[in-house]
Amino acid sequence: PMQDDPLSYPDLSLTAIGGMPAADMLVLTVNNRLSRRLTLELAGLLRQERQVSELPRILPLSAWLAESANELAFESDEDVPAYRLDSFATQLVWTEAIRAEEAERVLLDASQAARLAMDADLLMDEWTLQVPSGADTDEYRGFARWRQRYRKALAAIDAEDANQGYARVLRALEDGRLPVPRQLVLAGFTDMSPRFRRLLQAFEEQG
Repeated sequence: PMQDDPLSYPDLSLTAIGGMPAADMLVLTVNNRLSRRLTLELAGLLRQERQVSELPRILPLSAWLAESANELAFESDEDVPAYRLDSFATQLVWTEAIRAEEAERVLLDASQAARLAMDADLLMDEWTLQVPSGADTDEYRGFARWRQRYRKALAAIDAEDANQGYARVLRALEDGRLPVPRQLVLAGFTDMSPRFRRLLQAFEEQG
């Protein structure tokens, strides 16, 4: 689908979610705060109705991706990196890669550049951005060199960051190598990037 197509999923109320079988449901949220709020509100709702009933799994997308990446570690044929870097470690590797790449030039603040590069790397993969030749500026070419060195540095320490972990989970889901819930509920998502749409499509294709 085009990235501007409206999504044709039904809207669900909290009551409707509370009435669905929790064991077969995964609720993905846009962040931790929304996960906590939904958990509390749903628990309160079920208490009011005097139901003793289990809550569905309610997780931020980032936590589900990290959990799924860990599940894949048990697959014998999966080429799983030895380490998964958190955002602090990711920024350190970016900083070192940029310092190494810019050793001949004066760079004022490598850690600030690393933060920006981390964001740019994620955005490029999330929105499948391609910069056509001729439109690439000196800044972009510099970033492309940093990115290449960063990826080599990750490979050298047998690690992946959250962005690469997302790509690995998505491939596994598309290949039918991850268990899927009977029902998937999305909460708080407004931007539908091409990568997120691919993820939803993979869920649908796995039933």
